[in-house]
Amino acid sequence: MPVSGETNYSVRVTVPDVLQGGRDNVIALEVQHDGATVHPSSGTLTLYAQGTTPVVTAAATSFSGGRSHYTVPAAALDTSTAGVDFGDGWLEEWALTISGTVYTWTRPAALAKRPISPSVTDTDLLAEYPDLANYWGSGRTNAQTFIDSSWEDIVRRWLREGGAWWPI
Repeated sequence: MPVSGETNYSVRVTVPDVLQGGRDNVIALEVQHDGATVHPSSGTLTLYAQGTTPVVTAAATSFSGGRSHYTVPAAALDTSTAGVDFGDGWLEEWALTISGTVYTWTRPAALAKRPISPSVTDTDLLAEYPDLANYWGSGRTNAQTFIDSSWEDIVRRWLREGGAWWPI
């Protein structure tokens, strides 16, 4: 329940963010209410490694495409720094101002050498099922939303069953 008198916003968090060590990483958070994307007026991000020490502290976020964005610099993900290591247990803390009120959300994250990604494409699906496009629905020209949704299901199940890709 929200604080009495405040709006109960939702954030789109389906799986943990997986950051890749050795490079800048763009992370994002989308806020919604009543089926529409909400546009915060300002925001900050704090990123915690495994523990309570932040590696990014209250950095200003930017907004585009209906989402709040922040580019985590490669230096913040340097595993030669004390307290920064590959694995899960990372935490993003987003503080976004909406209609004059600051709302805070946390999102789990992890640091990986190389994040995993889907290994199937539209080309693969259509080669196996040539008439598949007939079932995509009106206005669709590809299966990307289905691939993304399926991938998130796979990642959630893998994590629930104890899988980890951080060392890969």
